[in-house]
Amino acid sequence: MAGMPHLVEMDKKKRDKGLRLIGAECQGSNQATIDKVVAQYKIAFPIVKGAESPIDFRGIPKMYVFDVDGKLVFDGHPSQSEAIIKKELRRVEDTASAENDP
Repeated sequence: MAGMPHLVEMDKKKRDKGLRLIGAECQGSNQATIDKVVAQYKIAFPIVKGAESPIDFRGIPKMYVFDVDGKLVFDGHPSQSEAIIKKELRRVEDTASAENDP
């Protein structure tokens, strides 16, 4: 849970730029526990319950970042994701700008 404030802040700052976070609960918590965490951290992004991953991982928190084409571009700890997220958002902005130029 130590990384949750970082994710909430990232969501606030980058949502308007196209970032979409989806939380995945994977430890079997009940809905009341999930709701308590959502309220405590003021989480505005969706949280899916009972998540399973085709990717084997040992530790939490864990973050995957996919580009707009669905390609996995980051697999690691949320605290190490900022640079790749900025890069991918810039790529989306550059593509949008190029499409709007006559």
